[in-house]
Amino acid sequence: MNKKALIIQNVIYIVLNLAFGLAMMSYISSSLGNSYVHEQALAKQIGLLIDEAKPGTTFTINLEEEDKLVKTAEQKSRIVQIKGNKVVVSLGSKEGYAFEFFTDAKISSKIENKFLIIKMEKR
Repeated sequence: MNKKALIIQNVIYIVLNLAFGLAMMSYISSSLGNSYVHEQALAKQIGLLIDEAKPGTTFTINLEEEDKLVKTAEQKSRIVQIKGNKVVVSLGSKEGYAFEFFTDAKISSKIENKFLIIKMEKR
């Protein structure tokens, strides 16, 4: 093998390793970001609260801290959504973090003045 081919092969190897390393670093930094951790924690907490509650219960959850993490009014209106049997919390990522719950109660939710109000009723 001549020297020119060996140099090209080494350059390609280094460039590919750098690209892979940068991709891994960007994934790690996005998954360790503040909003990702808040999404997971809030979705799990709300899901577990719903699972343990009895029909007729009303929750009021303060979302001030999460409200600071979102920027637009559209994002603020969809910080927490209850879709079917899932709690979806979206603070920065497009699809957010979803956590399933298992209750058979009818659940309604709304956000008013940085507070999430969840009402559970019998079906």
